[in-house]
Amino acid sequence: LKLEAKRNIEGNIWSKFVLTGKSIFVFRSTEPKAGNSLDAILSRAEHLLSVRNFEGCLNELDTLDALSLELFSEWVEKITLLSNTTN
Repeated sequence: LKLEAKRNIEGNIWSKFVLTGKSIFVFRSTEPKAGNSLDAILSRAEHLLSVRNFEGCLNELDTLDALSLELFSEWVEKITLLSNTTN
């Protein structure tokens, strides 16, 4: 989440200040959230994982951008193994 916040720092000086603050103090959503941000995708994936919907969780993680998907590749592997053992 910190990387995403840092990647999105642009605009006027006030916007840069606020976004820099967000990149320092990262808050992650704990409830499923709509949208395409990394936080929203992870919130939905975590919720689906908590209700043991492994396929849905993997589908959510597949919507991550390439850099984020690489960072979460270990998660994807473990969830895939878990999904295969429960099916």
